[in-house]
Amino acid sequence: MKQTMNTYQYPNKNRRLIDDQDRTNGSKPAKRSFSGQTMMVTGLCFVMLLIVGIPLYNSYNQMQANQEVYQQAQAENRQAVENNRLIQREYQKFNDPEYLEEIARRDYYYSKDGEIIFVLPEEESSVNY
Repeated sequence: MKQTMNTYQYPNKNRRLIDDQDRTNGSKPAKRSFSGQTMMVTGLCFVMLLIVGIPLYNSYNQMQANQEVYQQAQAENRQAVENNRLIQREYQKFNDPEYLEEIARRDYYYSKDGEIIFVLPEEESSVNY
């Protein structure tokens, strides 16, 4: 008959601790350092991010500048449209003979037959003592 020896099996957690200590000769577990391959992949990802990110950032800034120019052009356009409306109204008034007569009398001192126009000086708003 074979003799069996009772062996105590450590739980996996303890075995791992013991194995780690055995590997490092009883000192703290060794720190993992990045391998050259991991560093190269990380560096490559960083370079790719820069290659894509810088033009994207520049495009965003250019878009913001274009947006400001566009808004300013829209404001100028609205002002020009309003001025155009005012000029069109005034142009339509020039087709009215009564309006033309009023302007001629007011600005150019034209008078009707038998009328005498007296030009009075404008009143001063401030009083001089």
